[in-house]
Amino acid sequence: LGLVTASQAQSLWQFQLCFGVLIGIAAGSFYAPMMALASAWIDKHRSLAVALVSAGMGVSPLTVAPSASWLITAYDWRFAMLVIGIAAWALLIPAAFLVRAAPQVSAVANTAATDAPQAEWTAAQALRTPQFITLALAHFACCAAHSGPIFHMVSYAMVCGIAPLTAVTVYSLAGFSGLGGRLLLGVLADRLGAKP
Repeated sequence: LGLVTASQAQSLWQFQLCFGVLIGIAAGSFYAPMMALASAWIDKHRSLAVALVSAGMGVSPLTVAPSASWLITAYDWRFAMLVIGIAAWALLIPAAFLVRAAPQVSAVANTAATDAPQAEWTAAQALRTPQFITLALAHFACCAAHSGPIFHMVSYAMVCGIAPLTAVTVYSLAGFSGLGGRLLLGVLADRLGAKP
């Protein structure tokens, strides 16, 4: 919806609302539930399963970015956004029907298997724990450190005289290199434990 409506924006504020806000909400609403779902379904090699979900989402620099660049070069940015938005609908809506809730583990088995506290926590209580705050700050710092260069990578390559379609391959290569790290860390987390 964000891409399709942004493709039709007639002013900067409409574009920022449709692209920035709607797509931001969509990305945030998609990533965490898929990670949680993979964690809930998979017991053995759970970290690798989460890494594979992350890697799957990290494939976009290899697929969507070159496609978007080609569409923009061949047509324009509005057409590219419209096509990618329709493609997202065509792929994600049917895929959403394949998602199943994870099986419920009995409370007795779950408590015996872990040292989890007996009481149910509210979201507000969990959000105030030092562990959550530390993870949230680490995630923010990670994204801030790598997003800055990503935002400017393609335009910088173009300033250096590289053609737009070729400049996108620089971004694609960066995305590809991240796949190895995601998968390797998933395997290591299964072998060494997620916390170390």
